[in-house]
Amino acid sequence: MNTSRRHSYGVPSRCWCGKGVVIFYSRTDDNPYRRFYRCEIGAQRKKENHLFKWVDEALLDEIRRVEAEQGRIVEEIHDLKSSMTQTIEEEVKKQENSLELENNHPRIIQSITIKMKTKLIVFRSKNHTRQGNTALSNTTTCILEHTNL
Repeated sequence: MNTSRRHSYGVPSRCWCGKGVVIFYSRTDDNPYRRFYRCEIGAQRKKENHLFKWVDEALLDEIRRVEAEQGRIVEEIHDLKSSMTQTIEEEVKKQENSLELENNHPRIIQSITIKMKTKLIVFRSKNHTRQGNTALSNTTTCILEHTNL
């Protein structure tokens, strides 16, 4: 039974009074040689309510604490793995897109160049049509049909 003034979880290092703890063993018939933690002062002043805790109970508390911490760490590792996997997948997609753009670079430039030239030709054609030059307008139409734009 824990008769300490404040409940201590796990292995105690100090009493509520600030003094260190010492390990003793029981000499009673109910708990022969059972080890316990006791405040240095409490060992001398038995009527005062200083720290007392069985060693086996303290160790069980510590095991439960470590198991809980281990569970939290396992969950954190799982979350980190998921996050890293997602980050890596996103980076791979970015790199694939970048490579795709690099590989298609000549085709993209060619397509843009043709579109720009077509717009320039259409612009010139419209200007010449306004000026009455239908021969150039007919030539532009042939060029556009020939390039399939």
